[in-house]
Amino acid sequence: MDEPEQTEGALFETRVGVTLRDARLSHNIELRDIASETRVPLRHLEAIESGEYDRLPAPTYSTGFVKAFAREVGLDPEAIGRAFREEIAFHSPSVRRDYFEATDPARVPPRGLAWTAAAIAIVLLLAYGIWRSGWFGEDADDRARLA
Repeated sequence: MDEPEQTEGALFETRVGVTLRDARLSHNIELRDIASETRVPLRHLEAIESGEYDRLPAPTYSTGFVKAFAREVGLDPEAIGRAFREEIAFHSPSVRRDYFEATDPARVPPRGLAWTAAAIAIVLLLAYGIWRSGWFGEDADDRARLA
């Protein structure tokens, strides 16, 4: 009956974080040195080593962090990245959906505001066009004298 517990324990002993930590320690590299080389925040590297996935950003970024970590300690980044993705899938809860709340009608700008802004934009464009065409500017004689 102790065999399933040993298997489960062995499963967690081969975690990606433990593998990375062991490789780092075997090369006698400090975690803060890896953080400065890879520009991965130290808190994320600590979370990776300890297996605290809730402290990590989105899986895409986390996988990149793990690959950079693996590269620094001399491990195959692709293999470690695959193992990390599998580990995240195993430990993460089922797909989480964020549902958006309906907007509060009091916070929605009035419809007239959009029409007013559009009218102001049109008036400004017309004024700019008239100004560029020279309708209210100097006439030809004045321009000839200046030249």
